[in-house]
Amino acid sequence: MSLPTIEQAVLSLYRNVSEDSSFERNLALMAGWFRSHVVAMHEEDVLIGRGSARLFGALAPSELADFTSEYARRWSAENPWIQRCTPGMLSKGFEATHDVLTDREVIDSEYYRRYLKRLDVRFGVGIALMKHGNDQLSMLAVNRAEAEGALSAEELHFIRQIHPHLETSYSLARRLHQLQDEARLHRATLERMPFGVLTLDVEGRVLWLNGSASNLLVGGSTCKLRLGKIRLADPKQQQWLESSLRQLHASSLAQPPRSGIAGTTASGKPLALHLHLLPADLALDLPGRVTAFLVDLDARQSGQLCVRALMGVLGFTAMEASSALAMHACGDIEKAAENLRISSATLRFHIKNCFKKARTRKQAELTRMVERVIGTIPRA
Repeated sequence: MSLPTIEQAVLSLYRNVSEDSSFERNLALMAGWFRSHVVAMHEEDVLIGRGSARLFGALAPSELADFTSEYARRWSAENPWIQRCTPGMLSKGFEATHDVLTDREVIDSEYYRRYLKRLDVRFGVGIALMKHGNDQLSMLAVNRAEAEGALSAEELHFIRQIHPHLETSYSLARRLHQLQDEARLHRATLERMPFGVLTLDVEGRVLWLNGSASNLLVGGSTCKLRLGKIRLADPKQQQWLESSLRQLHASSLAQPPRSGIAGTTASGKPLALHLHLLPADLALDLPGRVTAFLVDLDARQSGQLCVRALMGVLGFTAMEASSALAMHACGDIEKAAENLRISSATLRFHIKNCFKKARTRKQAELTRMVERVIGTIPRA
């Protein structure tokens, strides 16, 4: 296979990343261009001379997994190819093994005799893809069998020309992969929420919903899912829902949540519907921009969500969070203490700790901070 033109190579590198963030298509591309039956992605710690490698290539998946595991177990700190090629990779972006190791050094090395030879690898080139600080290096090893020979001057010149694009495409692939992982994490979190979460289009059509929302909509509540759309029993509330969705979808600016009563649950408890406009650039891997929280108006459950939020964001203990919420609700020490069934002295002690952790000395400022934390949490 002859080398492509630089223009063709660059186009292929970026096209592959746009279609697959794993970077594996570009590994296959490099293997084809340079007649390599095995390539490896390395993460190397330059200072201690140790790293890891993942192998890709023409071998069976089980063989690739075995060789990858063996490298980590036995050879990650005893790879003369990496040790000799690293200075060149750091200075010019790549280094060919035959330029820094003699034939005798390769053949006599234990790494070659006990590992590379079993892979039918005799020549190679290391290509730096990303530097992480002063000591970490992500790199690609393109390996060749002895029958294929060492990389030619023309091939090394080609690597020099495409190297900046290899670095950029790898950086893009890592970032895209990270965003996709974050989106999957967000979605998995929403799917496990103890209250209903849905995304709605402008007509009230449900584009996605979690298990709690599904249970509420089909479990005998007066808020129903009909022909894929949310339908409220009260005509006035249905009109409010339709109007709110139109206004939120038409807006390009941040909007406060819209809240209303969607109906009742099968047990007769009120069911609240909170509508939130997601930012256009929020990567949640969810369709639609309006997220709806469908909440059984159980004050105890709502309070628990707020307590957990304050514990996580401000570092409060459970009692401190409950104290801050009680003061947020009524603003009076004696009444808040009575609601919590503790003495006013005990409440003052917990609020004093809240002040320290929130780095404020004013109750009004603490109240504003509490509101910012719990402001988007669905509650009665």
